[in-house]
Parts: sequence; structure tokens; C-alpha cells
Amino acid sequence: MKPPSKPRDRNSVSLDQINLTVSNRSQVNMWRKSRRVMAYSTVGTPDYIAPEIFSGQGYAFSCDWWSVGAIMFECLIGWPPFCAEDSRETYEKIINWRQTLYFPDDIQLGSRAESLIRKLAKITPPPTPSPLPLHP
Repeated sequence: MKPPSKPRDRNSVSLDQINLTVSNRSQVNMWRKSRRVMAYSTVGTPDYIAPEIFSGQGYAFSCDWWSVGAIMFECLIGWPPFCAEDSRETYEKIINWRQTLYFPDDIQLGSRAESLIRKLAKITPPPTPSPLPLHP
């Protein structure tokens, strides 16, 4: 693997071995600002995909907070919150998460940890990227 190429001049941006050259610096800044406001692709590990990704309406940074909650659940409980025998069943559990998310009684989990996981799942997509939600 060769090292990433350096931009040719100050009007270029190097992105993971892709070199884009734009004659207008404001175009580069506009691209940087808008490249992650809304996405429409369905990618990711099935156990951590947020329900809004399946809507086809696009999604924002809230899906990342959902994934953080799902990963936190797995770290604390020992398995993903919506694990199933196959991906289709996992997706159905995610879409119906209000009915399928449960915390096992036999695993001692602090109320603050459970509360944070639930709050991360309930974050609705904001119109613009937002900071980490507050938690007591």
C-alpha cells in the first residue's frame, strides 16, 4: 500500500487516497460541510443499524447515537440488543424496537446505564448535527 498522495495545491483536498481539485475554495468548504448532513444508503452491521435507515427517507447523525447505544448494550449485557437467527428477524426487531428492546433481569445493570441506552435509542433525527445528548 502506498502512502496517501499529497494535495497538488492549496485548492485541493486529499481524502483517503482520493484527490479532489476544486478551483473555488468555497466549493471545497461547502462539500466538507454538507457531505454528512443526510445519507440514504443502507450500510452497517445489522445488529447496530438504526430504524430510520430502513425508512428510505434518509437519516442524519441520530443513527450514530443509536449505534452507540446498541454497542453499549452489547458491552454491558454480552449480546446485541436485537440479535436474532437471521438478518431479516434482526431488522424486524430493530424496526419494532419499542416492543423488542428488553433488559434481562438476571444481569445486574445500573439504572443510569439502562436510562442512557434508552435515551440514545429515542433520539429523533435533528435537522442539523447535534452534540452528545445530556445525561444526569
